[in-house]
Amino acid sequence: MPGTGESLWKLLFEAAQRFSAEAYPGQPFPAKTGGFVCPLCQQGPADGGARLQLFADFVAQAGAAEARRAADTLAETLRKIAAAPLGFAQADPALHQEIGRLSPELALGLERFESSLLARRAAMVERTGGSDAETGFSLPPLAASPLAALAGLRARLEAEISALERVSDSSQKAVLRLELGELRSRLDLADCAGAVDAFLGRLRQRSVLAECKRLLGTQRISDRSKRFLASRLSETLRRTLDAELGYLGVGHIRARLKEKAQRGRIRLKLVLEAAEASPGAILSEGEQRAVALASFFAEQSLAPGLPALVLDDPVASLDHLRRGLVAKRISSEGRRRQLIVLTHDRDFVEQLRQEAEERGVAFECRYLEWEGKKPGNVRIGLPWELLPALSKL
Repeated sequence: MPGTGESLWKLLFEAAQRFSAEAYPGQPFPAKTGGFVCPLCQQGPADGGARLQLFADFVAQAGAAEARRAADTLAETLRKIAAAPLGFAQADPALHQEIGRLSPELALGLERFESSLLARRAAMVERTGGSDAETGFSLPPLAASPLAALAGLRARLEAEISALERVSDSSQKAVLRLELGELRSRLDLADCAGAVDAFLGRLRQRSVLAECKRLLGTQRISDRSKRFLASRLSETLRRTLDAELGYLGVGHIRARLKEKAQRGRIRLKLVLEAAEASPGAILSEGEQRAVALASFFAEQSLAPGLPALVLDDPVASLDHLRRGLVAKRISSEGRRRQLIVLTHDRDFVEQLRQEAEERGVAFECRYLEWEGKKPGNVRIGLPWELLPALSKL
């Protein structure tokens, strides 16, 4: 029927329950024995009892569902009460401090009102944990509302602002507006302070790297290298070169080394003293060969270690006297390291052999000759053209 389960229907059903409890004491509703009849329709248990049992089951189910809805509503309400923002002083401590500076009494009243609100909320939440219907329940009283005092403070501040605006001149206002704009810009900048600091750090690093690049330019390296060579290496090499020129019979040639820097690399150039032209335009071919050999030996004498040296036809364009000097220099160098000399000059080979023998330097000879129609056959020992000269010694 329409309306079943609603408030009027529940009143009727609850009245029937009370009537059955008085008519059939000690029996659960609906009663099953003792001449039971339905208190509503006055029918016997065959008709009315089954219907009442259906009604009782319906009421129990409806009551449970309503209780669940009520419990959910209560839980949601408690959540909203617990989450309500009541802490004014904690929410905006700067504003609370400013109000305390303007009106200490108002700040104290705000703290009291806030404390009373928090106490009342705590009592409401605690009340839901049990039933105090028998003992009674009352919420803690609220402190005096500060709304009127806040409205009065706002009106006072607005009046002061109006008075200041009336008495301030336009130039001062412009200065204050600029200052206000700067302060607002600083507030906005504070939100991205981390990014600004990182950007400034990159700019500082870039400046440092640029300065390092300037300080480490190839020009500075070249200048330092030239000074080092001039003070250390060049002077040592110059003295060694003078000695080598003397060994090879061209000590009358006064040469010096000129440093030239190019992208941090230092190159040495041999130039003649008191002469603007190049050595090739002044010296003979033999003298050039002697200077080249002297430069080579000077450079090798300063090089680390004692690697083997290979000399390819070192006496080309040299006269007989300078060939002997070259043979003597090579044999003396042979006391320190291995030298391999390639030449087609048989007389120079004999000079090398004699100089090596005088100095106790090991000397071995290999030469190439034709065999049949095949060239390039290696033979050990001196060529046969030199054997008669050896037999006469």
